[in-house]
Amino acid sequence: MTRATGRGLVGLDLSAARLLRPETKKDAWELHDWLGHLNYEVIADIRSPDPYDVLSRALGRSAKELPLRLRLRAHVDHLPASLTGADVNTALLGELVDEARADLAAERYETDSLSTRLLRRLGFDGVDVRHLPELDNSRYGSVLFRPL
Repeated sequence: MTRATGRGLVGLDLSAARLLRPETKKDAWELHDWLGHLNYEVIADIRSPDPYDVLSRALGRSAKELPLRLRLRAHVDHLPASLTGADVNTALLGELVDEARADLAAERYETDSLSTRLLRRLGFDGVDVRHLPELDNSRYGSVLFRPL
C-alpha cells in the first residue's frame, strides 16, 4: 500500500457530535456489515448476485427471495449490539427504503445512503471507532455525516 502525500490534516472538535460508538471490534464489524446489508435493500430488486451471505444463512434461503417487509423484519430481528435499545422497526426501515429508492428513481445520487438516513433518524451524527485503532481505516473507519 502506498502512502498518500500532500494531503492536509484538519483537526475537528467532535465533542458536540453524537457519534455511535461500538464498544468492541466485533461490535464494529457487526454494525458495519448490518448497515451494508441494509443499504442493499435500496437496490435489492435490481442487482445480483445476492451479497447477503450472513442474513441468507440465518434465514436458510436467499434473502432476496423474500418480500421486502420480511427482509426488513429480519434486519430488526438481528439488530447489531451497537443499536440495542434503538427504536428500529420495519415501518421506519420501510419508510427510509422508499425515500432512498425515490431519490434513485429521480436520479438524485448525491443523497444520503439508507444507513446514513437511519443513523441520522436515530439522532447520530456519525460512527466513531477511533478507540479501535485497527478499525479506524479506509475499510471500516470513523464516519462523520455531512451537515444537512
